[in-house]
Amino acid sequence: MPQERASGLWRSEDMVRLNIITQREAFYDTVVCIGLLGKAQFVDVCGDATVFGRPYTAEIRRCDDLDRELRFLMEEFEREKCLTEEDVLPVNTTDDIWSLLHSSPLDEAEERINAMTSELRAVNASLEELRREINYHHELYLLHLRLKELLPSQQEQSLTELLQTPYLIGMIDATKTEVLYAMVYRATKGNAFVELDNKPAMLLDTTTGISCVAKTSFIIFTPSVSAFKGVERYLLSLGATLHTIGNASLEATEDRKQAADELNQMYEEVQSRKRDLLKQHARSYFTLLQLIKMRKRVFSTMNLCTVSGATCTASVWIPRKYEDALRASIRKALHVSSGEVLSVVTPHASQKNPPTYFETNAFTECFQGIVNSYGMARYKEVNPGVFTIVTFPYLFGIMYGDMGHGMLLLFFALFFIVIEIKWRGHKKNEMLAMLLSGRYLLLLMALFSIYMGALYNDFFGFSIGLFSSAYVWPPINEQNGMIYPLENVTRSHVYPLGIDVAWTETENKLEFYNSVKMKCAVIVGVIQMLTGNILSLLNYIYNNDYPKICFLFIPEVVFLLCTFGYMSILIVIKWCTKWENTNEAPSILEIMTNFFLQPGTVNQSLFKGQAIVQIVLLLLSVAMIPVMLVMMPVIEVRRHRKRMRYFLHSRTGSLHSLGEDGRRHNKQDSQSDFHAEVVVSQPNLSGTAVIIDEYSKNTVDDIYSLKENSHTEGGSVENEEELVSHFELSEVVIHYIIHTIEYVLGCVSNTASYLRLWALSLAHAQLSEVFFTFAVVKVLSLDTTGVFIAGGIAIWLAVTVAVLVGMEALSAFLHALRLHWVEFNNKFYAADGVASEPFDLMQPQE
Repeated sequence: MPQERASGLWRSEDMVRLNIITQREAFYDTVVCIGLLGKAQFVDVCGDATVFGRPYTAEIRRCDDLDRELRFLMEEFEREKCLTEEDVLPVNTTDDIWSLLHSSPLDEAEERINAMTSELRAVNASLEELRREINYHHELYLLHLRLKELLPSQQEQSLTELLQTPYLIGMIDATKTEVLYAMVYRATKGNAFVELDNKPAMLLDTTTGISCVAKTSFIIFTPSVSAFKGVERYLLSLGATLHTIGNASLEATEDRKQAADELNQMYEEVQSRKRDLLKQHARSYFTLLQLIKMRKRVFSTMNLCTVSGATCTASVWIPRKYEDALRASIRKALHVSSGEVLSVVTPHASQKNPPTYFETNAFTECFQGIVNSYGMARYKEVNPGVFTIVTFPYLFGIMYGDMGHGMLLLFFALFFIVIEIKWRGHKKNEMLAMLLSGRYLLLLMALFSIYMGALYNDFFGFSIGLFSSAYVWPPINEQNGMIYPLENVTRSHVYPLGIDVAWTETENKLEFYNSVKMKCAVIVGVIQMLTGNILSLLNYIYNNDYPKICFLFIPEVVFLLCTFGYMSILIVIKWCTKWENTNEAPSILEIMTNFFLQPGTVNQSLFKGQAIVQIVLLLLSVAMIPVMLVMMPVIEVRRHRKRMRYFLHSRTGSLHSLGEDGRRHNKQDSQSDFHAEVVVSQPNLSGTAVIIDEYSKNTVDDIYSLKENSHTEGGSVENEEELVSHFELSEVVIHYIIHTIEYVLGCVSNTASYLRLWALSLAHAQLSEVFFTFAVVKVLSLDTTGVFIAGGIAIWLAVTVAVLVGMEALSAFLHALRLHWVEFNNKFYAADGVASEPFDLMQPQE
């Protein structure tokens, strides 16, 4: 493809694929240095190798195991709530990441993590055992209290005599009491006495230590030993805990309580020790967590490469302008690892299917994200993100034009811009992250809303007199405020900005606003669609696809200009014509209806010869349809035949092709000599390796010229074989039939779709006026105390922020998104490219 200076955002960056061969000992540092550069996308060169057959799968599995251990630590930290922001060490620079990745080997990190988790698990085991003991003594204490309630001191039968009857005593989950009744009844056939406490007691959960387990005490007397054993089995299956009172007396209640208190005190001491231990390991935890995550990313990237003996081979796509930086990163890796074996960097034999990469910054990132949400651009395709920076907030402003509401949006945008600096580097929830990333988009939307509001002369739904009116009105002659009707009202001068304030109190205000906004919406839509067609021309020129310029671009532009372009010109002519009586002005709607349904019929003409012009334009637009429909399939068939001839000659061993003049042209199968960048081991004063030679940058130019050296229409022989084998005439014909239908009908539907600019602007203005009238103006006329006035103003502010600033802004945003995705992008944007995914250690990972 030809080289352009306008790479970066206008078109994607020039990409080049390079092979990197380095020694195994320096491979880790090489990948880390490339990751710190953050511009290279590694290509999987292992082919069909399974996960377990790749060289660094063992290290990745170790990182996964350590990550599970760290998640266990994180659960403990969250349970005890002992993490603070001071414990998190910021890793924001390349030096921080480099130091982190070289702070300790994986074995040492594994030992530290295992030591931390083992110590915590031992403490957790002690706490769990203590909770069981506490629950045991607490249950005995509760059972003694229950026996005291059942056997008061006045009762003649003593506890010892009562307990000679076969019995079961214990605690059960309060939710299983009904099941307990049913199972005991079934086991004993109703020959049992069951006593349950209706007041459940809260016991500790042995796992979490929270008092959340509700248990009820029970006492069951059975008539026989056999029934006793059956009931016991049922109770154990329900998870009940059984106790034996034995020979203990009721006076042992206080001893049980004292034992439980002592265990609680011991439990608090162990719990305090656990918290101290977690606080001690908090900073180490975050360091190890970041280390393991980055190590896993590095090893996962290394797993895309091949290892053969003492050398490792990687293949990367990188923007051409960062080649020097890549070589510098490799030199740094060799220097750090004290490598003494040569490293080789060569252009890959095939430069096919490069990914699409756009260089963005904090300002352009959001706008490019809007485009990427629709689809990624093809390699070197014109990027609509350049236009989206201006057109998106502009179309939003047309629909949302109001100076007051725009100022509120401006306040929110400035607020997000300010707090983004504070939140930079911190973890944010999804909603806050989305708002902060779109802060500059919100800023431009607010500015364009203020600008369009000034043109509409709208401030919270009402017109304000920024300038004196250009209309001169006669004095009021009647008591009711009416003036005598005039045959003509002239203007003394042109109003400086936007719509004259005099239209505010006129009876035909809404009709005038609708007419102006509707016609402006159509003109804006036609201009944007025409811009899309012009951008398709730039794509065709860049790809040397001149047949599509002749048989797609030109017919599409002619069709659009002869129909709705002509309508836009009529609107401008009507505006520029001075009408003595506005009722005599011709209707644009009537003219365009007759343009299609009654060619040559013009009831009221705007210029001389309008009928003939309309007939010519209609014939031109109709003639363009078969051109779009027929010519490109014919061109594609000719291209296919040319590829077929070239492919057949290539398979016979002599690269001959037939030119347009019928002569045979020899194709020399020349192979470029690639001078690799060789890193030679030459010790210097410090004993490190020094790079003494670099390959010429012209080799990359040779790579890009390989396609042109093979054939003007195709690429290599493999490309020719693929194109020949996948060509289907029916598919080509259907493709262009669909394209023609979509474009012709799309010109109508897309133009009508731009009327949403007028509709939303009208709805926004009317809602603003209605809310202000009913919440403020009418309250002012009804109340003089100020109480209802304050309430009405509060309601108006709430509705303004919630509905007009919140919901209406979101609605205008979505409609602007639709206009760009559907009406604008479909004229030139294929959106089926592959995005570049560079290995970037500076990019945070969840």
